[in-house]
Amino acid sequence: MVEVGVGASWVVHTLWPEPGVTLDTISVTEQSTGLTYRAAPAYTQNSTDPKTVRASASYVTGSHFAKFGISERFGRNIAVSNTDQEMTYRFQNGVPNQVTLFARPTVIVTNENADFGASCHWRVAGAVQHRPYVGL
Repeated sequence: MVEVGVGASWVVHTLWPEPGVTLDTISVTEQSTGLTYRAAPAYTQNSTDPKTVRASASYVTGSHFAKFGISERFGRNIAVSNTDQEMTYRFQNGVPNQVTLFARPTVIVTNENADFGASCHWRVAGAVQHRPYVGL
């Protein structure tokens, strides 16, 4: 028996400033409450375009069966984080106590990988014995 499947998607998630907030507005986090105000600490855009392909082949007899297959997810995920003001402030009860500096923009690219594998099963005295999945 042979099984085959494919899938694909494309997604973009973006976090931009609220209306009236400019990219040079510095974010402030109040340490006593955890509240962040004025602006977000960073603005991001994440795009992903994964594609998935899977295929397997099974060999079946009365007392033994084996399955070999591939499951591959490929594509790329790109995450970009940016602010014009490359810093955030932290306040404790309204008093500044920390400035965090960032090297922006940050770009992270992730590539997807493949998985190949096999499993083997056999029947002994009516019970199914299982050989664990072996992946490469």
